[in-house]
Amino acid sequence: MDIFKIVLIIFILSFSYAQSDFICNLTKVESYSWKNNDWSIENSTEFSFNNFFQMIEENYKVYNDVSAIPVRTQHIYDSQGNLSADLVFLKINDQWIKSDSAAYSYYSDKSLKSEEYFSFINQDWLKSIRKTYIYNIHNSIIEVLTEIGINNNWVNNSLIRNNYSLTHKITQTINSDWLSNSWYDSKRYTYTYNLVDSLNKNLIEFFDGSNWKSSRYTEYTYNSDSLSMQLVNYNFNLKWVPENKYDQKYDSNKNLIKVIKSGYDSVKSIFIFQYLWDYKYTDDLLSELSMNKWNGSYFQLQNKHFYNYNSFRQIQRELYQIADSADSLINNNLTIYFYNIVENVSENQPKNDFVVFPNPCTDIINITFFIPNSSNVIYSIYDLNMNKLFENSSFFYTGETILNLDLKKINLCSGTYYLKLNIGRRTEIVSFIKVD
Repeated sequence: MDIFKIVLIIFILSFSYAQSDFICNLTKVESYSWKNNDWSIENSTEFSFNNFFQMIEENYKVYNDVSAIPVRTQHIYDSQGNLSADLVFLKINDQWIKSDSAAYSYYSDKSLKSEEYFSFINQDWLKSIRKTYIYNIHNSIIEVLTEIGINNNWVNNSLIRNNYSLTHKITQTINSDWLSNSWYDSKRYTYTYNLVDSLNKNLIEFFDGSNWKSSRYTEYTYNSDSLSMQLVNYNFNLKWVPENKYDQKYDSNKNLIKVIKSGYDSVKSIFIFQYLWDYKYTDDLLSELSMNKWNGSYFQLQNKHFYNYNSFRQIQRELYQIADSADSLINNNLTIYFYNIVENVSENQPKNDFVVFPNPCTDIINITFFIPNSSNVIYSIYDLNMNKLFENSSFFYTGETILNLDLKKINLCSGTYYLKLNIGRRTEIVSFIKVD
């Protein structure tokens, strides 16, 4: 069910996050396992950034395993800010040894042109894999050529070709393999859409050398504009037979809150429950994800993820627990994320309507901002360690507005603080200085 874990991938890939005048950089990730009624660190990865907030180095370390090899990855950028190369080193006998590398090239519009991967063997860089991308005038990928390194030469391996509709939706993907110095089609995906350009069907076919043979197709059903069901069918003796389906439900903010997977019983001609995924949110951020398995009578809890975030809405802790036979949760894994908050001093940073004055201030601080739609605004103050010292909310009507805060009532000492405003789904954070 990887399709329903996309949100987790997004968490991991969000190394740098900007809000107003500040950037929140992920500096370290630590992973723990539950052993002997205590958390034991398993591995950690540290991240370093340059002055342009680009990640330049990752250091991976494993604990409690003397055979594990530390890994260091360095990222190199060109003058345009594009990632141009990766270098991977392994620490062996207290020395960093070259292991792998990657090189990236780009078109004039900064679209990725190619990526080449190499392995360092016998004191030489040997070609491993190369991918080359071709785009149409709408900047959609129409070809992906994959080559592999043989005798340190690039040799054709596979080719992906994409076709698009007039509305730039992908309509067909054809996979081909390089055999006997020729391209041979092997697999084809065909996509159709409904009147509002939402995916309607996805057909998978295999080429037997002379004809395309249908294998599976998936039908998509929507409730309003949200996907409500996926029905997967497979070809059995030239007849389409249901295989499984996924029923999905969303909350009023269009967050996915429930997915039920059912398998088709061809003997009884009915769908039977298999798994249930429950999603819970806090301020539109995923806070809990539980997986349940159908035991014939009810959905029994199998495992659960808990997520906590910092004030920048970046994930801070991920706790994974496994359920025992009595549905009691037992600790299994814990991942902790560390961040560094730095000021965004980019000259190209766009101006916004969020103004704080006077700064420094004494007893009163004023905040001006624009409200696109009448709504409740939450405003809070934090110290430099992001500990919340004050929070309140007020309702404002659409338009330019001003908020006055009496710092005497909050009992702030002299120092530097963060002021945070939540306006709908928009968040603004700025620092200010309090003087006596």
